[in-house]
Amino acid sequence: MAPVTPVDTVTPVGPLGPVGPVGPVGPAVGSSHPASDAPTASTSEPMPLVLLIEDNSDNARLVQRVLANSRFRLMHARDGESGQRMAVEYRPQLILLDLGLPDIEGQKVALFIRQAPELRTVKLVAVTAWPEETGREMVRAYGCDGYIPKPIDVRRFIEQLEELLRT
Repeated sequence: MAPVTPVDTVTPVGPLGPVGPVGPVGPAVGSSHPASDAPTASTSEPMPLVLLIEDNSDNARLVQRVLANSRFRLMHARDGESGQRMAVEYRPQLILLDLGLPDIEGQKVALFIRQAPELRTVKLVAVTAWPEETGREMVRAYGCDGYIPKPIDVRRFIEQLEELLRT
């Protein structure tokens, strides 16, 4: 099983070296202060916690970079089993799920998330490189709330996440 990495504690490395901490950092993941209640630096509004379940490190780093200066906090699981465990433990507001994971099919991860009572309000979004029509069919079949094609559109990604949380 791949290690579970709370992204809040990772400094992503870009082509020119470290690019700084990932996103606005509230209380550390696993602290006594619940993740969903962590205030932003400028307001008392909670910072949404996003769980990225993605086995491709390049894709994970891209999401980290895009969310680095946003209001989102990000956690990353490198496989489906770790993602399921983290989803139950940390209860993110949004899960970004790669459908092509090495250990568990994305469909099974989605089914687990949809059947877990403690995750019933979590927004589940498929993020996949599959052709768009196939991706959208999978979203409907797997009970996802949305679909974001890979490669992500870095100019629209934050807006897409905001929109998904509003619905």
